[in-house]
Amino acid sequence: MDKLSTLAEVDQGIVRFNVDAPSVLLASEPAAITDQVVDWMVMTLGENQAAQLWKLSVISVACSHFYFTWEQAIRLINLFDVEMATSERLRAGEMLYARCVQPLDFWIEALPRLGSTREELMNQLGDLAAFDIDNPSGRYMLNLSRSVDRFVAMRLQDTSVLENRRVLCLPLPSRRLLP
Repeated sequence: MDKLSTLAEVDQGIVRFNVDAPSVLLASEPAAITDQVVDWMVMTLGENQAAQLWKLSVISVACSHFYFTWEQAIRLINLFDVEMATSERLRAGEMLYARCVQPLDFWIEALPRLGSTREELMNQLGDLAAFDIDNPSGRYMLNLSRSVDRFVAMRLQDTSVLENRRVLCLPLPSRRLLP
């Protein structure tokens, strides 16, 4: 506290300082999961007796930890039967889109290859469909109750950390309570 008294604006109630993000929060450029792991996933999940919900659960866990290329995403989405597992295929498409190293590549390259799932996925993604992680500027209206919106919010947070390793912290203005 003694050092704070030397700051020029302390008498006005303003304290400025820089905070270095802890190493846990420091992000690095996302790298795609290896093709060997995706090969293993395709082999394991591609067995005839594998339930559609189990496949979706495994992909969900993988999406919570890893990023994918659009090619890898297509391979995993194609594990779901187009006729019998439409909702699971759509859900997997949402998750894998959001966890693509570059979601815009998924939109440009993978979406045209999805056949009947294409239109449904486009409707689900809405305005987020053209999300470009290399140029994420713009305004976003995210509904965090939707998983794809949460994934995009996390990607924006990671991008922000990558761009701003040092953050200027300012206190909030004080508020008076009315009697």
